[in-house]
Amino acid sequence: MTLNSGIFAFFLLYLVLHILYLFKVKAFKMNAEPLTHQQLFKAAIIIPIVSFLMIGFICWREYDLKLDADGFNKFIEISKLPLGLLSLSIPFGVVVNNIHRTIQTDKQIKEAERKNKADGFYSHRKNTIEMFESLPFKSFQVAGEKYTLEFDNCYSTYRYSYPMASTSCGEFIADENFVRRVDNLWIALKEKLENPPTRSAESTLKYIASIENILDNMHRILLFKPIEIKKLLLVNFSNEEGFTKRFVTKFSCEDDIKMAINAYWNACMIITQALELDINEGIMIQSIAVEHYSLNSEKILRNWGVSVNDKINHAIPGIY
Repeated sequence: MTLNSGIFAFFLLYLVLHILYLFKVKAFKMNAEPLTHQQLFKAAIIIPIVSFLMIGFICWREYDLKLDADGFNKFIEISKLPLGLLSLSIPFGVVVNNIHRTIQTDKQIKEAERKNKADGFYSHRKNTIEMFESLPFKSFQVAGEKYTLEFDNCYSTYRYSYPMASTSCGEFIADENFVRRVDNLWIALKEKLENPPTRSAESTLKYIASIENILDNMHRILLFKPIEIKKLLLVNFSNEEGFTKRFVTKFSCEDDIKMAINAYWNACMIITQALELDINEGIMIQSIAVEHYSLNSEKILRNWGVSVNDKINHAIPGIY
């Protein structure tokens, strides 16, 4: 093997090893780091230079160095291939630079989109929470004291209302289940009102307790602030077996119950409209009687009332 053949073989081996190295370090998958950190850009400069020197050595080794006009002309004549290889560094570098610029631009666009989504999320959350805080919920009487419905934690309410909203997702579609979860309670309340209690005291008080339980579940599901009343109303009565029982309640009369029902009905309508949800017409038709009951003067609990002076400390509504 001649020296030229050996040099050329070594040159080919170098090219193969360098290309394998580029694959190993995943140089063809560039990132948005500076161009000088890209292995592919370095290769676009180094490989043409090494090619120039190695192929040039093969072309130059049989000639003597002459620093005159004839020498330079001869150098240009015999160095067409090495100089051509060296000149490849310019187009290679330009191509790599353009690809890198595209990657950087794409990252900037994605970063801008991410920032816009994050800004949109925080803006939407802020505006929605402010809306939640200003919703015109109604009041009702609890053990003789005025209580106004309000959300316990507007941030939690937002998360339940918009479970898909996040800094990485610009989907601000309210979850209708937030309001739909109380639909069955309205149906249950409607069925209660259609089947009033018998005239016995125990039947009436159990009936009131069941209505109160439905409203309490509705209160909890809609994430309203807990009703913190230290003293609730107390009624002592004898059941059918003759045992003395205690009935603890938040309501002193049927009008208080109606006021509470109307407050929760109004709250559901307001929340539905605020979240821009469609009203469930099927549930509306079935339970419209509940709203009518809360607004009219009809009495289904005749001769029932509790003095607001008969109270008990730290109790839970129910029959004991």
